[in-house]
Amino acid sequence: MIYYFLIPIMLLPILAYTFYNLFNKNELFNSTDDFIIKCRENNIITTISLIASMLCLCYLIFCIKVTMDNINGLSYKGIHISLLDLLVPNKFNSLIESFSNNIRDHIFELSYLYAARENLFSSFYSILFVFIGLYFYFINSRFVYIKKDGIVRLGKFYPWNVNKLHRWEKIFSRYILNANVVDVNGRSLIISFIVHKDSKNALETLINPECFTNNFD
Repeated sequence: MIYYFLIPIMLLPILAYTFYNLFNKNELFNSTDDFIIKCRENNIITTISLIASMLCLCYLIFCIKVTMDNINGLSYKGIHISLLDLLVPNKFNSLIESFSNNIRDHIFELSYLYAARENLFSSFYSILFVFIGLYFYFINSRFVYIKKDGIVRLGKFYPWNVNKLHRWEKIFSRYILNANVVDVNGRSLIISFIVHKDSKNALETLINPECFTNNFD
């Protein structure tokens, strides 16, 4: 059905506009004008969203490959079609009707047609879910601003917890710092954020190299 194809097409511009606003939004609060390093927060939602987007991207590649394999299979039998023939209902129905007189002799052609169309529609939905996964990744990976005496997150200042060590992690060549901070009530909590390799040494020098530990040495 062409209507199932229109749904992701209509949503893609909306998601693209949302991404544009996310990347161009000024996240710098007035209280962070003197920040030294800006990093992106890391949490379970961002991890799940990124993994889901990667899986959808792999499935998208698989669907495209299966679609093209079925189109090539039809071309070997002398039937040349385009992607538009699979998308437009009238064109697709006319292709089916051309084989309906003798279904038994054209069973493979029909299976190629249906498989190509099904995987083509699945590829469009895969694109949609890739964008949705990336949307949740960026919307939940908020910026944190590193200052000499603490972290600013969502406009709130969290001073360093001097009684605990900050722990480095390395996942897929990305440095993640689990920083121990204190909230306004004096409670200890951990804020995790991604640090670029170039900023890692600068961050340790800013605070104190002896305040850090890691699990990848």
